[in-house]
Amino acid sequence: MAPELNFRTQPLESSSSAAAFIADALEDPRIEHFTAVVAWARYRGLARLAEALDVFHSGGGQSTIVVGLDEGGATRPGLIGAQRLFTNAYVFHDPTAMTFHPKVYLAEGPTAARLLVGSSNATPGGLFTNYEASLEATFLLPDEGEEPALLDVRQFIDGLKSDPRSAHELTDDFIEELMQNPRYRIAGHERRRAPAPQQTPTGLDADDVDETETTTGQADDPRLFQSSDRSKPGAPPLSPDARAELEALETDVPDSARNPASPGGTNTRPASAPPPAVPATPATPPASPAAPATVSVLSWDKNLSSTDAQQNIGHGTRNLRLVRGNREIEWTTWFRDELFQYENWQADLDVNQNPIELAEVEFLVTIGGQSHGRVELTVSHAPHRESQQANHASVLQWGPLARVLRDTDYTGDLVEIKRLADGSYTLTIG
Repeated sequence: MAPELNFRTQPLESSSSAAAFIADALEDPRIEHFTAVVAWARYRGLARLAEALDVFHSGGGQSTIVVGLDEGGATRPGLIGAQRLFTNAYVFHDPTAMTFHPKVYLAEGPTAARLLVGSSNATPGGLFTNYEASLEATFLLPDEGEEPALLDVRQFIDGLKSDPRSAHELTDDFIEELMQNPRYRIAGHERRRAPAPQQTPTGLDADDVDETETTTGQADDPRLFQSSDRSKPGAPPLSPDARAELEALETDVPDSARNPASPGGTNTRPASAPPPAVPATPATPPASPAAPATVSVLSWDKNLSSTDAQQNIGHGTRNLRLVRGNREIEWTTWFRDELFQYENWQADLDVNQNPIELAEVEFLVTIGGQSHGRVELTVSHAPHRESQQANHASVLQWGPLARVLRDTDYTGDLVEIKRLADGSYTLTIG
């Protein structure tokens, strides 16, 4: 006999998603243990499996998850969700510049084993709405128990879990240790930092969509592709209880506590202060999560020069030079190492091949008393700009705000940037 093979795809109506495989496997009376090995696990994906996992566990089933944290794909809510929803949970990271990238789901019992190997992470998109492809194999036991594919996947999973150097059991303490270590880049929340797509799949909201898998652009960019008109079932919406728990988790430790390290672990600058303490984990989601704090942790201000205010046409830089301003700071390092230290800084080269670092930072913007909502702006840092002449080393690129500043003269007005206790930023002019 040979194992039965099936090809699974999503997100079309006629296809069968990774989430459907998991639901079928957990409902299969032959299955006693379920294992997921994924590069990424988001709370928003795992929470949509919670009911099926709860039913499986109530019937005596056991579950294991092994999740990675490479390429900035890990989030604190996702790690906590993995630890809470699965019987056993592990995080795997091999720092030798090797990305942990598997997507394997194995369900086993005395008389059957079901295996799915493909491209689906445990995110909303990976489980339901991304274009994904996987191969499913069903083994009848004990007759097919010695099939090489089944033996090899068991050995692969066991090797990951038992690796004494690269695998750690996920516990509350270890999750917070990861958050506090500047070597690992783990987001404190799962809210989107990139612009939301114009359309989201049925059942999802913008924060469910995997940022790294979504194209973005300006409104006037030509559209070279159109949305497929084939039927797509979408995904179940996140339950109110799951939303409440996720909001509580994101409020517990905001993005100010997430790791700022660049991919590859090259940024090992220590944080100037430890992240906020984490409250004890509630047994059930709170009915009314606390609102995010709005207390200012750090602030900076200066009066805009005509160049900063985009009024010096002959020297239009589209930048705000980040200098001492009205504060007693060491401005050549303060913005990189203090104000924006928790951001995801990326190494790059400028047009003259000088090394620089870039970070995309979201601000709640108010100009002249008018709110412009949340705007993502680029901050850059380059020590060579200082040139030992007390020049600026860091700048904020005005981006879409440059036009607003050109239309009204704010020269001499105060610009103020604040980092709040919840890790968010405000930018106010006037």
